[in-house]
Amino acid sequence: MRINTLALIFGLAITFHAGACSNTSLKKQLEQFTTKNSVGFSALVATNGKVLCEAAVGNASIELSVPMKNQHLFEIGSLTKQFTAVAVLLLAQENKLSLNDDISLYIPEINSTKGKVTIGHLLAHTSGLVDPINEPEFLATRVQENISLAQLITLFKNNNWQYPAGDRVQYSNVGYSMLAYVIEQVTGQSYSEFLSARIFKPLGMTHTYQASFAVIHNKVTGYTFADTTPRQHDFLNLNWAYGAADIISNTKDLYRFTQALMHKQLLNSHYLNLFLSRITLNDKSQTDGTFNYSLSQIGNTATITMSGSTMGYSSHSIFLPEQDTYIVVLSNSDGINGGSWIPPATVAGKLAANLLSFPLPDYSAVDVSAQNAQQYLGQYHLEEQVVRTLDYVNDAFIYQRNDGPKYEVIPMKDHGFYFKNSLSYFYIKHIGTEQQQMDFYNFLSNQPQVAKLKKLKVK
Repeated sequence: MRINTLALIFGLAITFHAGACSNTSLKKQLEQFTTKNSVGFSALVATNGKVLCEAAVGNASIELSVPMKNQHLFEIGSLTKQFTAVAVLLLAQENKLSLNDDISLYIPEINSTKGKVTIGHLLAHTSGLVDPINEPEFLATRVQENISLAQLITLFKNNNWQYPAGDRVQYSNVGYSMLAYVIEQVTGQSYSEFLSARIFKPLGMTHTYQASFAVIHNKVTGYTFADTTPRQHDFLNLNWAYGAADIISNTKDLYRFTQALMHKQLLNSHYLNLFLSRITLNDKSQTDGTFNYSLSQIGNTATITMSGSTMGYSSHSIFLPEQDTYIVVLSNSDGINGGSWIPPATVAGKLAANLLSFPLPDYSAVDVSAQNAQQYLGQYHLEEQVVRTLDYVNDAFIYQRNDGPKYEVIPMKDHGFYFKNSLSYFYIKHIGTEQQQMDFYNFLSNQPQVAKLKKLKVK
């Protein structure tokens, strides 16, 4: 039975159809990414305040054969950072702090050794702080330990500043833990209390919480992969991600937040524009991102995207400002160990392409013999310092950019190749001529990067 409810959020009318997906094409696209006995995805697609599709596929618990549902909750990883950033900007909007404040005003005895570091630098990931939390060795040896926010700040507040503030973007989880600490110092409330009082409760986000070891009803089981087989994820004490990646939510609540944010119900025009503006570095160059959001395009359509991940969970959101369209995909699996993990960015991107009628290949594999494979192989030069190599090893095509990781690519029709579990692909053109080239389409771009063949791969 379909149940229609109307939620009024600060005057914004949002229509939810429980468990409904009126766009059958979107539902079919989502179903392509999972199987009956696999991990799952929960997705929501909405335009102009109307939810076009709420759909969940796969399993919330593989062991118990519990199917995924849209009301299920996930750890959302770094999507948490948008809440922290908005909380800080709310305080700045109310003149309770300034983005130009030196963080030493709030964190005693901090010493960057590289000059003044401001709250704005922490927001933009330009503070020069390099923390090792996402490094494999740290993940394997430290993140299981219990730690308080104060202990976390003490551990990292000195000896980890490697660049002058404002010189470059260096993504930092600890920088956002420091911002959570600033919020607590300014408000006298805990981070979770402030978010609940100023964001979650006013917006009706009744299924969004700070993570803990408490049993939380409707939270899905998280998985990682050992090659093609899902297994229980590695242990993580989310105190290490305080303010950076420690929020639990679902697709509906994330949509409520995005609607309110983008329609200036949380931040005024000045601070919303600041939140969505490109970061300007000391040399006056601008980045392709804002405070945590990435700015890109699907074809000619502007997009604002963001990804998140913790052990066992991953997430991705896409906002199309010109269309007032929001897409969010949550998964109960991670890519930490590689394997058969499918990034939510791939799923969300496919849904966005479908919605925008953006042309994509059909990604249907074709057979290519070892003999015919030779015509494609070689080193393709994009520019002086960038070489894309296509090789053929053990009956598989292998792609490598410079000395980076090697990826298997799968041949498709029209001399094309696509990356498994990705929307990126390329075509080999003018085969056998002096103009042989690789036309590379990165993710959802409609303009290829053209690399010229300079050196044949001789077998």
